[in-house]
Amino acid sequence: MSKAMSKTPSLQFTHVPHPSPLPADQRAALLKNPGFGRVFSDHMVTNRYHESQGWHDARVASDALFGRHEPSEVDRGVADHDP
Repeated sequence: MSKAMSKTPSLQFTHVPHPSPLPADQRAALLKNPGFGRVFSDHMVTNRYHESQGWHDARVASDALFGRHEPSEVDRGVADHDP
């Protein structure tokens, strides 16, 4: 384990609620059979890393803050990489 990572033994996440969350009945209906790649979260986890601070600024925030409403594509060259 690197020195920087050992400086962050317990990371606290800040939750930033979605400004207009999906109603509970609609969310329950979607989650009955979400499948893969059909139902997406309205939140995203972000986390920053810096050598001097380690992992910090952890948030679970509304995707509305990021302007993302469509699933992102993954570069197959990266996704298929086996280190």
